[in-house]
Amino acid sequence: MKLGNVIPLIVFFLIGISLAYVTNLSSKASFMPSMVGTKVEVFQTQELLTDAGFSSNDFAANDITILNLFASWCVSCKAEHELIKDLSQKGYNVYGLDVADSKQNAKAYLQEHGNPYKKIGFDPRQRVAIALGATGVPETFVIDKQGMIYFHQRGMLDKDIVERQLLPVIEGMKKKSK
Repeated sequence: MKLGNVIPLIVFFLIGISLAYVTNLSSKASFMPSMVGTKVEVFQTQELLTDAGFSSNDFAANDITILNLFASWCVSCKAEHELIKDLSQKGYNVYGLDVADSKQNAKAYLQEHGNPYKKIGFDPRQRVAIALGATGVPETFVIDKQGMIYFHQRGMLDKDIVERQLLPVIEGMKKKSK
């Protein structure tokens, strides 16, 4: 191979490495912005278990709502499910949104793993999830009765996130509303 043919490949390779280093998107918080501080878009969808309505107005019934986006096919959703059940058992208002799923699979998932949700929206085409600013499942939001988002977790909850981030936000919201 001639040196004249290798030089463009080396230059291209160096430019690629330089761009990857300079942009370093994973360290930029604005790359995937949190929805904290924004209001929930008005939405209406079907409720998973009863075929009744499920909408953004449902959050007005509670001072504080935890909204968990999940799907039966999501491995991370299964991993965090016990934490969601624990929050519900402790008296928190936990609502669910089943995303990009079938009703049959979602119902089977809840029957097998337990249903911690007060109410579950069904979002097979991800329209509500997109309106919420979600990029996938699982995602969890803490929302006040006016629809303001105070907490947004992209990805799976773990015990540390619940104890050090989610619960302190809820406690702060409770103090603020007194």
